[in-house]
Amino acid sequence: CKDGSYKWILSTGACLRDSTGKPHRFLGWNIDITEQRAMYETLREEQEKLNFINAHVSEVIYMVDPKVDAVIFLSPSF
Repeated sequence: CKDGSYKWILSTGACLRDSTGKPHRFLGWNIDITEQRAMYETLREEQEKLNFINAHVSEVIYMVDPKVDAVIFLSPSF
């Protein structure tokens, strides 16, 4: 980019062939996935923090889904 930053780009393409199998045309497109990558990285970092907490806390941590009235997470210390 002009500002010196980088973009994450997903590139996809396909080769179209004629009836004899000879390449006729190549179609392709690029999609800017920079925002999705940033969200993924943030989520990964938060997951690492939670994993650290689970590994180093002696208390029991749990989460309940009130919609189904079920425990959806129970820490290893249980």
